[in-house]
Amino acid sequence: MRRIAGIERGPTEYRVAIARTGLGRPRVEQLVCVPADDPSGLAALTRGITAVRLALPLHAVAHRILQVPFRRAAQIEATVPLELLSQLPSEPADGIVATRTLAREAAGSTVLAAVARRATLAAWSEPVQRAVGVPIEVDLGGPAIWAALSSPLDAGAIVVADGSASYVSIRRAGRLVGLRAIDVAPEPIDRFVTVVVDTLRALASERGPVLLTGADASATITDRLSTALGRPVAMLSTVAAALPAGSAEQIDRCAGALGLLLANRTMRLTFPQ
Repeated sequence: MRRIAGIERGPTEYRVAIARTGLGRPRVEQLVCVPADDPSGLAALTRGITAVRLALPLHAVAHRILQVPFRRAAQIEATVPLELLSQLPSEPADGIVATRTLAREAAGSTVLAAVARRATLAAWSEPVQRAVGVPIEVDLGGPAIWAALSSPLDAGAIVVADGSASYVSIRRAGRLVGLRAIDVAPEPIDRFVTVVVDTLRALASERGPVLLTGADASATITDRLSTALGRPVAMLSTVAAALPAGSAEQIDRCAGALGLLLANRTMRLTFPQ
């Protein structure tokens, strides 16, 4: 068995989920936050780790969910990056594109694609690489958060309240159908709730539960969202995967790292090295 870590960087901290892998789902051992300005703390926490998955925030990329008339992987890999870049106002000079096929139908495929600047990926990953000293995979934050749940949801929405890195992720018919950054912080709450409600309605998220999580998630936001939507809203921590004793208070703060840690390859969007 080996130990792996999922890491998400917040404004002032690294949120870290550590698990031991073997047969079946990884067994979560720790959920911990360490100061971002103290690399030694991250190094000590991840000693003995053999691999790291690092979340890149949704705000740091341009992304689209695209419909393409292809089913073969080679055709998708050849055409989707070009299609994504053609939809952007300007093409990043040093852009790196990652893709993940979400569904295949008779008429073609649905693909999640994202582009990040090479400099952005380096700025995000190099401090972590220096601290942990093991191979790092950089993933888009958002798609994998669904893996933090104790059991899969066929449909629903997860609202992540996390300062300027807040976002909404939506599933329908068992797959990701919507992923959108929220351009306002959770404070003031009324403005945040209004933007989230408008986003959910724009993305036609009308089925399944609505779950709130993130470092800034609170019972107050949950109640306000529920009232504005006219449907129940719960904290993700109430339906999260089984965790070690004493870590319950960290679930919502570390949900992004936890989902990335537990996600299988089909739920992740990993940027090429």
